[in-house]
Amino acid sequence: MPTSPRYTQDPSLADTNSQEVVDDHPYHKQRTSHTGVVNMTKVFGIMFLLILGTAAITLLLGYLFDLWLETNYSAASTGILVIMIVACVLQLILCISLMFTRNRSRSRGATRSLTISILYAVVMGVMMSSFTLYIDWEVLGITFAITAVVFGLMTLIAYGTKGRFSGAAMVGMGLAMAAMIIMMFGLLFGLIWPDFFDTMYMIIMGVMVIAMMLITLYDVARIRRIVNEDISNDQAYYCAFRLYTDFICIFIYLLYFLVRIFGRMRR
Repeated sequence: MPTSPRYTQDPSLADTNSQEVVDDHPYHKQRTSHTGVVNMTKVFGIMFLLILGTAAITLLLGYLFDLWLETNYSAASTGILVIMIVACVLQLILCISLMFTRNRSRSRGATRSLTISILYAVVMGVMMSSFTLYIDWEVLGITFAITAVVFGLMTLIAYGTKGRFSGAAMVGMGLAMAAMIIMMFGLLFGLIWPDFFDTMYMIIMGVMVIAMMLITLYDVARIRRIVNEDISNDQAYYCAFRLYTDFICIFIYLLYFLVRIFGRMRR
């Protein structure tokens, strides 16, 4: 509980022994609303820059990898595989580092959070560049557009209704865990019935998209409550990173889902 008042009509004339806290004053409500909008804009701005950086690196490396494969396929295949393995290891290290960064001081934590978030976006772009080697660029573009629309709708719902969506998060986590378990057992059936596994894989990816949509609802609602008050740069970077990972997860699962659908349509 704060020991100082949020608002007084005239601070210079206020009694130091008995200051009135006016939380319901229209000025306080207006100030809280304005602060929330500014902070939310900051969070989404950082998230947009992270997504833009990942997309740029994905397209650039995808183009360079394609040229490399055309000139020296054997060396390029080995080199790209090594790059992807290194990127996976770096991604895991960055995730662990970001968790420990939250426990540091605000100034150092903010700098480290921003640095790690940028590095993570770069590494994610390196990993996602492999998609361009076996997936049509048109499919990637369509998936990105659909992801942007879906993420935007989840944001509008969470921000407009002002709900907490704790139940949605629980359902989303349950769907994700169930899909993962089914996927592990499905690998065994895939050895016997490949066609059945293909259908099951497509359904699982669809379930994961729905799960991430529900989790995004909860994350946006939770961040909306956080940013209604003054937040540190560390908190802003962390919130932006959470939304960034939600967007990327929706994109990846939706991409796998659409690739299966387009593959069936072509067959």
